[in-house]
Amino acid sequence: MKLALLAALLGFAGAADDFDREHVHPSMGVGGAGRRNTVCVTGASGYVASVLVAQLLKADYAVVGTVRRVEKYKDDPLFATSALFAADLLKPESFAEPFALCDTVMHTASPFWINFDPKLIPTAVDGTLNVLKAATTAGVMRVVVTSSCAAVTPQDPAAVLPKAGEGEAFSEADWNLDSTEAKGPYRLSKRLAEQAVWKYAKSAKSRMLGQRYAVVNPSFVLGPPVLKRASGESVGFMKKLLEGAFAAGAGASAFGAVDVRDLALAHIRAMERLQPADDGHRTADGRKSMDAADAKGAADGKRFVLSSASSYSALDIAAELPEAMRSRFAFPTKYTTTPPAHRNAYTSARAAVLLGVKLRPVAETVTDMATWMLDQGMVDLELAAQRKAAAAKEL
Repeated sequence: MKLALLAALLGFAGAADDFDREHVHPSMGVGGAGRRNTVCVTGASGYVASVLVAQLLKADYAVVGTVRRVEKYKDDPLFATSALFAADLLKPESFAEPFALCDTVMHTASPFWINFDPKLIPTAVDGTLNVLKAATTAGVMRVVVTSSCAAVTPQDPAAVLPKAGEGEAFSEADWNLDSTEAKGPYRLSKRLAEQAVWKYAKSAKSRMLGQRYAVVNPSFVLGPPVLKRASGESVGFMKKLLEGAFAAGAGASAFGAVDVRDLALAHIRAMERLQPADDGHRTADGRKSMDAADAKGAADGKRFVLSSASSYSALDIAAELPEAMRSRFAFPTKYTTTPPAHRNAYTSARAAVLLGVKLRPVAETVTDMATWMLDQGMVDLELAAQRKAAAAKEL
């Protein structure tokens, strides 16, 4: 029924010519023959979400996306075979139509700013709940939510140990419980929003419908984008690095890193493992397999940390780039003050076992990202050259 409706909206079965201007429907058929599923990605124009859309399409899923302004993205090749809808996190009714077309919702739309305004905390939480409630109303059975390692690691990791004990890695068992509106409002917002997900998953309405949920907790996301947007912290970080903004020295912070392509794959694998569990997954030849990475239902009710095992500073990231880039650009060679006082360790073992996701090396991630951005003209080479020359004079 949903696929039939989607096909109609996209120009099949005599869809009306006067389709609402707030939507865009391509000439090619999302939901056509051979499509296995229909997935709605919220915030589809975002850095993570757009890569996720690309991977879903490559895997032959039908994709519906929500964005704030359809006009801005309707002609982008990425969305040529997807349906885009205008939606607002604070207007739950705006998700009714796109969600009615989908069997799965991947909720990635959430603000990520280093200078996060504490006033936006209710927005982050309410926006998440609005999406979940709209998914229930639409009868969506599977929901995958993008959270963050900010909901996992504490504000002061030097003072708060991982559940596994001193010297061990942070994992899905850990929660950030010490961030406050005054100290770490963004991190607080991620924890509160994720807790809202798990509380809602236990609600009577959701349980009655039989919905299944998984949450993915990435660290700092890097890797090649698919849209030429310079906005956002991840792309902005690499742009600044290549343009020499850190030439005078790197800050004293360090963070885990994960490739956006691996993160997108984890979302898809989590979705595929939200199927109802049974006594064993049957392989193509009919044999039963209890392989955790193939088992139906393996992701239901679980969080998945996605991060490099160790933490990286901006100086460390620069050191992972190839020599040809290091000699060309003004990368940091020292810290502005002192080296990072603490470096978190992370484990992504659950994602490896249950989702079958093996993370790329950070060197591959940042090299591919820098190369893509340079190829796409996203780096101000004149500014980079000026800063390189200025850095050379100071030597």
